[in-house]
Amino acid sequence: MKEFSQLHKQILTLCAEDHIGLWFAMTPVENVFEQANSEEIRRRTLEILYDLLKLDLIQAGFPAVDGRSFKAWGLSLDETIQRINQEWDALGRNPTLGDIVWFTTTEKGDKVTKELVA
Repeated sequence: MKEFSQLHKQILTLCAEDHIGLWFAMTPVENVFEQANSEEIRRRTLEILYDLLKLDLIQAGFPAVDGRSFKAWGLSLDETIQRINQEWDALGRNPTLGDIVWFTTTEKGDKVTKELVA
């Protein structure tokens, strides 16, 4: 990973607090890059998510019906990013609540998050 930036830490922390949708993962990026267009926000968001997925700190999927457990996609890193990109393209707009994918921390991600806030 290039660097564990403040945005990496912020998105990881959000994922540790609760399952978050793609739209919610974009919010910190939008706040930092207020002047960026939607393509730049998308690119930067996906770069951060790619880094966190690659390090096995988060996983992609959807919350289960009970809202507490999480159903991971079980795809490779490249397949995950490809699926997100394809579904985002098909959506034709920025994702909103419930669109495309959600993220949550892995056990490793929970441990790293605890170290970050310690």
